[in-house]
Amino acid sequence: MLDIARRRNPEVTFHQGDMATFQLGATFQAVVCLFSSIGYVQTVERMNQTLRRFASHTAPGGVVVVDSWITPDRWKRSHLQALLVDETDLKLARLSRSDQDGMLSILELHHLVVTAAGAESFVERHEMGLFTPEQYRAAFEEAGLTVTYDPHGGPLGREVYVGLRPVT
Repeated sequence: MLDIARRRNPEVTFHQGDMATFQLGATFQAVVCLFSSIGYVQTVERMNQTLRRFASHTAPGGVVVVDSWITPDRWKRSHLQALLVDETDLKLARLSRSDQDGMLSILELHHLVVTAAGAESFVERHEMGLFTPEQYRAAFEEAGLTVTYDPHGGPLGREVYVGLRPVT
C-alpha cells in the first residue's frame, strides 16, 4: 500500500510504523485515526500508549480524532454476512464470520473475485480490541487531552472521539 501511495503522491512523505510507538519528531494541528484502525492496538494498555503517542504529536490547541471500532455491547459473535457485487465485468463475493476471544473481536473474511482474466480467492483475519466508551475517554484523558465524542459521528456511524490538546 505504501508503494502505491508513494507512486500516486510523490510529493507526500509516508511513514510505516506502529501507532503505539511511532516518533516523528514533529507536532501537527491534527492527528487523525480513521476507519476503526484504533481497534488493531488490541488492548487497553496499548490504546492508552497510542493516545499518549498521538498527544505527543499534537501541537497545543490541536486535536486528536479517533473513529472507534465496535464497542463490546454491539459486537455480534457468530455473525455471518455476505456482500456481493454482480457487475458485467466483475463478480465479487465477500463472506464474513465473526467470533470473539475475550475482549478481541475476530473477523474472518473470505473473498472470491472473478473477472474475464480469471478468478482468485483469499482470506483475511482481523483481530481487533473491543473497547468501551469509558475506556476511550479514559485513554484520551490520561494522554492529557480534553475529550468530547459524537456517538454516531464516525464514517461508519460509530463513535468518534475528539481530543483537544490544551494550550499551555
